[in-house]
Amino acid sequence: MGTQRLFVAVDPGDAVRAAVEALLVRLRHRVPRRAVRWVDPALMHVTLKFLGDTPDERLPAVRDALTRALDGVTMLEARVTGTGCFPPRGAPRVAWVAVREDAAESAVGALAARVDAAMTALGYPPEDRAFHPHLTLGRVARDVRGGAAARVRAAVDEVADFDAGPLVVREVALVRSVLSASGPVYTVIHRVALAAPR
Repeated sequence: MGTQRLFVAVDPGDAVRAAVEALLVRLRHRVPRRAVRWVDPALMHVTLKFLGDTPDERLPAVRDALTRALDGVTMLEARVTGTGCFPPRGAPRVAWVAVREDAAESAVGALAARVDAAMTALGYPPEDRAFHPHLTLGRVARDVRGGAAARVRAAVDEVADFDAGPLVVREVALVRSVLSASGPVYTVIHRVALAAPR
């Protein structure tokens, strides 16, 4: 038996992907060449929980736990708007666009908390950082410092008013990630549909 590298995620949908793809065109012209490894919009997702290497024999338990954790959860809507970097100060490492909601209590955050609790019960480490739902735009090269790093952050700040519109969460997916020299390959191996609003 082998292992599979897994994560739990939400697909942003084609409309959001198209808007983000247009944003990436703008950003590529604003930063030094090769300073950022931009993410292919086709691979973009909102990660709810990274599971990492999982033995094949644990897959049925993971699928069952995910299905039970989301039983009765209704579809929800958020908005993909606003850009930023991790960390918020100093040399940026990751550029992102945020997933936001108007409600004071984040439904996306509550969804992630359900998934985290279900996976923690199976022995996965619980999340120890605050959940910030986002789509990763790109990862900054490790050797980018000083003026080049400042240009990356400035470029991301210049498009802070970006708005890709609504993201409707209709299902949650368990995804297998296979890393390769040409980039990761993602395959959905289990889907959990959320309930229609009453």
